[in-house]
Amino acid sequence: MRFPRLMLLIAIASAVGITVGVTLLSRNTALLRSLEHWTTDWRTALLADRAPSQHPGLAVVLVDDDAVQGLPYRSPIDRNLLARLIETLDAAGARVIGLDFLFDQATEPEKDRQLLAAIQKAKDRVVIGTVDERVPINAARRAYLERFVHEGGAAAGYLNLRYELDRVVRGEADPQPNPSPAVSDSFAAAIAKRSGAPARLPSPRIAWLAPPTDGSDTFLTLPAAQLLSQTDSEAERKLTTLLLEQVKGRIALIGGDLSDQMDRHQTPLTKLTGELMPGVLIHAHAVAQVLDGRRLMPLDSLSEALLTFFMALLGFTIGWRVKASGWLTSILPVVLVGMFDAIFFAGFRTIIPYAVLAVAWIAGVLVARGLRWSLSLLAR
Repeated sequence: MRFPRLMLLIAIASAVGITVGVTLLSRNTALLRSLEHWTTDWRTALLADRAPSQHPGLAVVLVDDDAVQGLPYRSPIDRNLLARLIETLDAAGARVIGLDFLFDQATEPEKDRQLLAAIQKAKDRVVIGTVDERVPINAARRAYLERFVHEGGAAAGYLNLRYELDRVVRGEADPQPNPSPAVSDSFAAAIAKRSGAPARLPSPRIAWLAPPTDGSDTFLTLPAAQLLSQTDSEAERKLTTLLLEQVKGRIALIGGDLSDQMDRHQTPLTKLTGELMPGVLIHAHAVAQVLDGRRLMPLDSLSEALLTFFMALLGFTIGWRVKASGWLTSILPVVLVGMFDAIFFAGFRTIIPYAVLAVAWIAGVLVARGLRWSLSLLAR
């Protein structure tokens, strides 16, 4: 420590080098990215927004096994069934009706016409799910999809979700720089616009909602079979009427929940529940954050670099000054970073790169100790 200015320069140079190295590793290696995703998912699952009761603005209508029982095929979903659901929800006063299905092929001509007629009748309150050119489908299917959306006359939004390397869905696909005029918005953004919600910048991640504190479902969840039930039971009719009364004024998303469907995904909430989430519920979370004005944002690149530099410099300083190895230089700082990270996430809904900061700290400590050891050898 005879040359403090020289050591300061060495410490700064080391921190800069560590910052550059860790940043490159985090962006170009699967290991560090996976570790970052893992820590972020647990943080999200444990600290997600939790309302006191069910979300008041959304209803999710699930087309499940009961809804398609007795029909000659399960996929594509019977278009007469979807037409009746649209008519029923429209009559019940749904604010917007979102269709989380891909209409990329013809079925029975009469039923196709019935669905288009139902969409056209309620088109001011309907949003059709579609995909943009980032999703690979053949030319014939894409042409049919575009024609169906055009003939329906309703708004449309792309259903593309963003997958990470670990196949976990953490957000919708980012908007394209030069999108097609017909599909410029995500499904959630198109629904929010149709509902009259204030325009907001797209969020790179979904701000998930944990189950409400009163034990209810996150969203009003309605089985399609119950809404379309034609029974002689007075009790069943009253139940259907009661459910439809709750739809009034809400955004209603219709989607599949069949036992054999592929549209089920891991999300950060899977860490706690262990369950895969149907695509329509993922879109419901995306719509809810827009309605609520909530956002979940990663730290911007400059702030991340500065924070990484600070952790590397602090690690180097502690590693140089504290000779003994132990909890002070290894475990305690990592725990403190985790606490700071959790507080920042809970208070500001900003994601701090925990794994990057922890690695930067450890690297700073190791570089300082390596330098001290090298200098001790030279001094002998």
